[in-house]
Amino acid sequence: MYPRKKKLIKPGLQLKLAGMFIAIALGATFVQAVTFNRTMMRVAHLLPNDQEIFERIWPDLFRSSVLLTSLVIVLAIYCVGVALTHKLFGPIYRFEKYLRELKAGTASRPCSCARVTI
Repeated sequence: MYPRKKKLIKPGLQLKLAGMFIAIALGATFVQAVTFNRTMMRVAHLLPNDQEIFERIWPDLFRSSVLLTSLVIVLAIYCVGVALTHKLFGPIYRFEKYLRELKAGTASRPCSCARVTI
C-alpha cells in the first residue's frame, strides 16, 4: 500500500474538526489574556513611580503578544490537526471508496483499509 500524499482527504470534516480545536484554543487564550491583563493592571497600581509609563506602553505590548500567540496557536493546531485527521479520515475514505466499488461491482481486490484486510 502506498502512503497517501493528499492531506485533505475529507476537507469538510477535517477542517471542521481542526476549526473546533482552534476555537477551543483561542477561547482558552482569550481567557488567559483577560486574566493576565487584569493581573498586570493590578501590578501597575502597585508601582510607586512608573504606573503612568506602564499603563501607556502596556496595551501595545499586550496586543502584539496576544496576536502573536494566537497566530502561532492557529498555525500549529491547523498543521497538527490536518496531520492527525489525515491518519483518521484516510482509512475511512479508503473504506468508503471500497464500498462504492463493491456496490458498483468494480472492486477487483479485497479492501486493505488501515492494515485490516476485509
